[in-house]
Amino acid sequence: MAVVTTKTGLALQIYAKTIAAFEKRNVFKELCTVQTITSGFSHRFNVMGSGIDTDVDTFALGGTPAESQLSVNKRDIVVTRTITSRKKIDNWERKAANFDMVSAAVEQNSTSMAIKVDKLCLGQLDAAMMEAQLLAEDGSGKVVQDTAGIVTVDLTGITSAEAKGDAYISALFRAGGILNEKDQIGKTRYFVTTEEIYEFLVQSKKGVNSDYNRGSNGSIMDGNIFKINDIGILTSNHIVGTGLASQASGKALDGLTLKGWLLTEDVVGITELIGLNTTEWEEKKEKAYYTDVEYACGMGVLNPASLVAITE
Repeated sequence: MAVVTTKTGLALQIYAKTIAAFEKRNVFKELCTVQTITSGFSHRFNVMGSGIDTDVDTFALGGTPAESQLSVNKRDIVVTRTITSRKKIDNWERKAANFDMVSAAVEQNSTSMAIKVDKLCLGQLDAAMMEAQLLAEDGSGKVVQDTAGIVTVDLTGITSAEAKGDAYISALFRAGGILNEKDQIGKTRYFVTTEEIYEFLVQSKKGVNSDYNRGSNGSIMDGNIFKINDIGILTSNHIVGTGLASQASGKALDGLTLKGWLLTEDVVGITELIGLNTTEWEEKKEKAYYTDVEYACGMGVLNPASLVAITE
């Protein structure tokens, strides 16, 4: 909570504005498994392995089924970074426009923080495109994981926005099938894509009601679409082809252009030590007023099998 104290509840107003701006701009953090800790610097996440169907046993009447181990391992994610955004406000401006000036600074800080966190999460999705990982961090043995998937949309000879939208809808059904084949069915699925692809989806009559007015799954009037193949649809400004943080997807998607991610919250884990926090104070020596927004977390790949890259 902010440290400013006032009878008018200024601190509470600023904190609420910070959270609102952060959540509005942040997309990918909400699609991760987040564990908040109050002390220490790490949290242990359960990680599912593949091959769960091999545990099914057949035995004769009166016999005893063979026992098997859980296909589960642990992964420790350590808090590795504290992110801080600071704005300096001229003392005269601060006194002239008390709440307006501070709230503007806080909103800019929290928006910048949301963009930063989104890009860090994208870097983890990028890393999840590498080969399947053998997990043995807790010393209990190795658990094999399935790799992430790739679905490529072929737009050869397709020129209209509606037809492109149809092609991407078909790709989402194929991507959903990839997750089903790996038994990745336990979590809500989301497709995060660019505004360009989202526009194609909206103009596809397969994606929304053909009526220009409201419908049960979005409409042209509202300019939105909610679900395709039970996959929630979201957009992000930070999907930038193959040039992501770790370059892992640049290798996995050799010659392809990334257009979106299909994922569940199983893919990336976040250990959160300090949730989004606001601080405001006056530095009399510098004759200035400062606002800080702070966030401390660590990130890591949990389950790449629940990730599919949609490409062209």
